[in-house]
Amino acid sequence: MLLVTGVLLMAVSSRAITNNADLIWYDDDGQTQNYFARQAFPEGFNRTRKIIVNQKFPYLWEVKFSFFDNLEELVIDDCGVNEIKPNTFKDLKPLTNLSLSWNHIKEIKEGIFNFVEVKNLNLSHNRIRILADRAFDNMPVLERVILDFNELKHWSGEWFSGCPQLATVSMTHNFLEELPAKAFKNFWRQQEVANLYFSYNKIRQLDREVFLGSAKFGDLFLDWNDVPRIDGHTFATLQSVNHLNLNGDSLRCLSEEFLTKVLNKTQLLSVVGNPLKCECFKELIKREKEIKTKIKYSTVDC
Repeated sequence: MLLVTGVLLMAVSSRAITNNADLIWYDDDGQTQNYFARQAFPEGFNRTRKIIVNQKFPYLWEVKFSFFDNLEELVIDDCGVNEIKPNTFKDLKPLTNLSLSWNHIKEIKEGIFNFVEVKNLNLSHNRIRILADRAFDNMPVLERVILDFNELKHWSGEWFSGCPQLATVSMTHNFLEELPAKAFKNFWRQQEVANLYFSYNKIRQLDREVFLGSAKFGDLFLDWNDVPRIDGHTFATLQSVNHLNLNGDSLRCLSEEFLTKVLNKTQLLSVVGNPLKCECFKELIKREKEIKTKIKYSTVDC
């Protein structure tokens, strides 16, 4: 009882939000069941693979779910969390999914997720403005991080050191203004392909060496930002890109260096919704016929 009660006592002035249950868990048949604090363990409770925390609390400081040997997914969504204390998840057994979305978290400090074994981490729909330089260091099985719909203005190439399995980071709908040199140097340790999503930010500048040290991209989404031009030198260091998405930016033209050194490394280029000049649009159509790259674009009335 103590292990589960430790979770339920994370709350300060906690209150249940649905059917007065403190936890929602899934039985062996995949059906949802309610658990109330201090009740006797129901049959099958310790075998559950998914738990949804169903309380309101401003601070998260201790999660003790070691009792659950089969737990794969822990959901702490929409619980009113403002702050996560370091070492909160230190006793957590390996998980496939950990979700903390739709809360009010403003900062991810060092010591919260370090050495936590979780494959998919969802921190979307919070108010995160600050990620410590080592916030996600040494997460040995981390594969995907979702940081969409937050308030981040800064990306650091120092993030994700010691995360050899990392393949996907999504940071759409934030306030990023630029991407620095060697921004992705900690990717491609054991994963061959990386997927990066920066859609709907305010990116205006890409350092000329932003992709230095980069390897193969699956999706590289820089769409719906304020990128005014694409420097061919910037992208020339890429090995390959399955889908380079530049939709809705401010591109008037694509440089000759980009067309000759980058386009042939890209399977799909999307430039829909850009104010391309007629001569550049015509050149793009010409290049598409000459190479295997597929290009999606808006029709320009020339």
